[in-house]
Amino acid sequence: MFEFHAWATIRINDDDDPRMDVLAEREDRAIERLQNVIDMNTDNFSHFDLRRTSNRLIVFLAHGLRNHAFLQINNIFQWIADNFPNSYGLLYTFDSDHDNHFVVQRLASGQLSEHHDQLLSPCIPTIEKPLEP
Repeated sequence: MFEFHAWATIRINDDDDPRMDVLAEREDRAIERLQNVIDMNTDNFSHFDLRRTSNRLIVFLAHGLRNHAFLQINNIFQWIADNFPNSYGLLYTFDSDHDNHFVVQRLASGQLSEHHDQLLSPCIPTIEKPLEP
């Protein structure tokens, strides 16, 4: 089984033009570009949500539970790192074929780095009870 949960705050470069109308146009283009990437990688077994909140925060959320690894979620996060390096977020994945731990991908400063989770792992006994002998 492969499970994933992710969030990312999408930040665009606003250093060179503080005008709100220009910033809004950049945000609109960023949302459109990322939505295209999501659409190319979506399926009926996962949930993806991209939205701009009322305070102009752009948020990406993703959740899924599948029989096999879904590498498209890693591809989306790598695309965000490559195209919006000021963005940040976390991608938690659990693959029952590998071990008893979640793996965390941290998105920050245009880089993805892998970390071992210490909050939900080991999954047994942290999340699930061990099987009785």
